[in-house]
Amino acid sequence: MTLSAIHEARNYVDERKIPKQKYHNLYYCKNFVEWANSIIPGIMAKDIPEHSRLIIPFKTKHGKIFAVQGRALSKKILPKYFTLKLDKDQPLIFGLDTCKFDESYYVVEGPIDSLFLENSIAVAGLKLPVLLSELDKSNATIVFDNEPRNIHLVKKIEKAIESHFKICLLPKTFKKLKDINDYVKSGMSIDDVVSMLQCNTSRDLQAHLMLSQWRKAK
Repeated sequence: MTLSAIHEARNYVDERKIPKQKYHNLYYCKNFVEWANSIIPGIMAKDIPEHSRLIIPFKTKHGKIFAVQGRALSKKILPKYFTLKLDKDQPLIFGLDTCKFDESYYVVEGPIDSLFLENSIAVAGLKLPVLLSELDKSNATIVFDNEPRNIHLVKKIEKAIESHFKICLLPKTFKKLKDINDYVKSGMSIDDVVSMLQCNTSRDLQAHLMLSQWRKAK
C-alpha cells in the first residue's frame, strides 16, 4: 500500500501502529460495495451505502489469493469486517503464504494482530474444531483475546487445552486491552509483546491452572 501520509487508509494503519514493513500486505479500496459485487455478484445489497475499506488478502501456501477481508475505515460502517471468500473449500486462515510451520509460530484471532508477530497465522473467526484439526500441536501456540468474562471464549480455551495445544492468555493490565494490537497501541514494543506472550504460555495442567487464575482477573 503506497498512499500519502494524510490518506484515510494511511492514517488508519499509522494509528494502529502496524509495522511499515508489513504495508505491502495491505491494500485500499475506495468503493468497496461496487468492487465486492464485481467479484461476487450480489454479495452486498444495493442499499448498502458506498464506502471505503482497508483490504487484507488471504493467500494459500503457494501465494494464490483465496479470500479478501475488508476493514471499514469509518466507525459508522457496519460490519467492521466483511469477507469475500473465493474458494469455499479453503479454511479462512491468514498468513499461510508466510508462516514457517516447521518452526514455533503463533495463532491469533485477527489478521492485523498477526502482522506484529514474526511467525504467525490468524484464524479470522474460524470455528475451533476446524482450527484444531488444521494445526500441528508441536509448533503452534494459540493466543486468545483478553476476555476472561466471555463464557464462549473460555469454553474454546478449555477445548484447546484438552486437545493438548500450547495456549497463551493475555494478562490483566491497568487498561482494558483486548488483543495484541491494543498492547502495541498502549506503548509496548513488539519485543516486549513477544516476551509477554512467552511468559504467559503453557500447556496441559499448567494451562488449566493459568486459565483458572485468568478467569478471576477483574
